[in-house]
Amino acid sequence: MKAVVDAPTDANFHEWRKRVKYLWYHVRILEASWPPVMAALTSELDVLGDLLGEDHDLADVRGLLMRRPEAAGHDVLLGLITQRQKELRKAALPLGRRIYAEKPGAFTARLERYWNVAQSSKSG
Repeated sequence: MKAVVDAPTDANFHEWRKRVKYLWYHVRILEASWPPVMAALTSELDVLGDLLGEDHDLADVRGLLMRRPEAAGHDVLLGLITQRQKELRKAALPLGRRIYAEKPGAFTARLERYWNVAQSSKSG
């Protein structure tokens, strides 16, 4: 996400999308450690992934249009794509800031504590 904030390029948004997807998979694995909390995080990551996925799809369409400037409605479509990407990014960034509010080490330590508590309560 830091790369996106520093340089909001299509490539950086796509890379962020991939990282969100990886985190979503990891959080799903850990969901049993505290289902209500982890399910909420999984859900928010899913929403963020959807926003970033649509942004990436639009970037791909823009790339196709740029190779076909003679296409009917070219400029109108590019304008609509740009506007929709602004909307998606405006929604994604605050959500990402909440999800990534903790430093990575603190975040992983918290999830590890959830996991350890869940494991100890199974044996106790």
